[in-house]
Amino acid sequence: MIVLDVKQGSEAWHRARLGIPTASQFDRILTAKTRRLSSASDRYLYSLVAARILGHEVEADAGSGFMLRGSALETAAISAYEFERDCDTKEVGFVLHDSRRWGCSPDRLVGDDGLLEIKCLAAANHFAALDGQRDDDHMSQCQGQMWVTGRLWVDLLFYNPDLPYTIHRIARDHEYIVDLAAAVEAFCDRLDKAEARLRVLMSAPDRAPASWRVVHADSPPAAAPMAGGPVSGQFEATVASLGIEPGPGPASEDPKAEFIAEGRALGWAVGTKGGVLAGWIRAIANHAKIQGLPGEFARFTDDHWRALRDAARKYRAERKPNGADVAKPLSAGAGEAAGKAPVAPGHKAVPASPPVAEGRFL
Repeated sequence: MIVLDVKQGSEAWHRARLGIPTASQFDRILTAKTRRLSSASDRYLYSLVAARILGHEVEADAGSGFMLRGSALETAAISAYEFERDCDTKEVGFVLHDSRRWGCSPDRLVGDDGLLEIKCLAAANHFAALDGQRDDDHMSQCQGQMWVTGRLWVDLLFYNPDLPYTIHRIARDHEYIVDLAAAVEAFCDRLDKAEARLRVLMSAPDRAPASWRVVHADSPPAAAPMAGGPVSGQFEATVASLGIEPGPGPASEDPKAEFIAEGRALGWAVGTKGGVLAGWIRAIANHAKIQGLPGEFARFTDDHWRALRDAARKYRAERKPNGADVAKPLSAGAGEAAGKAPVAPGHKAVPASPPVAEGRFL
């Protein structure tokens, strides 16, 4: 067990758990009733892959209404529990398994053997808890927390300020933990392989499936590779060939937004996330022969966006004789709706099936 001294909900806590399975989501890996792989496991796996590659969480579960309600009521719930059990509890940050591949964030440590997990549910679900009903999804979380921390029991406190509270004690289930451990370890192996595979494909366009690409009509796909890794002299050299001198620029300048505005002015699809934005970037990079761009949006600097913006402005000026845009506009989201990679004017698309996923470069 590795305990990280971070405050739950803080930026450091989010960083510590980024891209790894956590006990609150173990029910998306193993179903409590059948102890089989959950049908939600693939979606969860790729959400973690996306978080690792993009460098930020891609799911908004932490901001759901009842989780926010639970955070607001937590102090009162802890006081009620400590009074009921005549004990003190201890705050804990994020707890990693010794392998560092998964972890958990118990609400409180209780003595040397126990944990406290607080649930502030809607009234109907709270009444079910008062009547002794148990949600199997909580089982995966509680057994997962005991597995990671080595503790022997979890007190599951159902708290509602308008109703009586109730406490369900869940004991460590060795057989369940054996099944859970096998499922989570196999899931992590799949997760690592998927991340490695996608990083390679994103950093080496020539090895990517054809469905990822938007090909310039006048040049082969490899004419403007978007390589991963640190920005090198290749980027500066190709930008210099455009007559652009990257610099800090005015403090108020937002070159990414200005690049997106240039694309919209050309009549391209208005979406700016995932495949659509990647299509704009490749179209302009190919046209201007810009090389040395990172393989991830999150690693673009203002210099990258400024170079793309200025190249897009030149491209648009070339396509607008007498101020009239000669490009045939794409309707909003048309490429994605048809299951095709987005296409910039003057480019041809390789049929895409399935559509480009968010966060991937074409």
